[in-house]
Amino acid sequence: MKLFRLLPLMLFTLWFCSTAAATPSISSYSVGSCTYTVGVSQTPCSMGPGSLITVNGSGFTSAGIVATCDCPQIIVPSGDWTNTRITGYVYSVAANFSAGIQVETSGGTWSASGVAPYTALAAQITKVVVGNCTYIPDQSPQQCLIAAGTQFTIYGNYFGAGPLSSGPQVTLCDCSSATINSWDPGWTSNPSATGNVITATAVDAECGNSIIVYAEDLGTLASNPVPYTTCQ
Repeated sequence: MKLFRLLPLMLFTLWFCSTAAATPSISSYSVGSCTYTVGVSQTPCSMGPGSLITVNGSGFTSAGIVATCDCPQIIVPSGDWTNTRITGYVYSVAANFSAGIQVETSGGTWSASGVAPYTALAAQITKVVVGNCTYIPDQSPQQCLIAAGTQFTIYGNYFGAGPLSSGPQVTLCDCSSATINSWDPGWTSNPSATGNVITATAVDAECGNSIIVYAEDLGTLASNPVPYTTCQ
């Protein structure tokens, strides 16, 4: 009789232990030369779209998602997800995202919120080419001429996958955003934080304004402004 009385308690104990063991827990993450250790590090690592990130911990099971914001999860190549380590490429970031990096297992269990914060990197423009004119920020003495209908190419880092239907945009003034002709084609199959390329056509242009890339959403995480002219 004692055995039968103890059996429900034993089954509950086994169920509780297996459930607790399945809860994912992040112990650290690394981006480039930066490593953030949960409960130890004071300064979060910086990352942007295309950054290679490695998340260490336990209870990750064999599949799931790694979230960095209310956006598409990181891209994890086949074979780079284990029970204790996940390596993948950041798809999107968000400024001051309180939940930080979280792991969700295929069973729907999430790691703790807020234990693995990060600093979001905005897009960085390194060069703009308009016809025969090339403008490099902080180097070129002469701005490129852009008017409505002008096609131009932007080179830089952390541009991400670009607009699927809305969101990421290129602006030239407080007016209509540029028409995107191409935004780093093939990025989702070969993500990279650097060497990103956008080709766009100006809808409007105003003298004294700048080109700005918003890799996430209009008005958030603006790139460095790159001046152009319509006045030549």
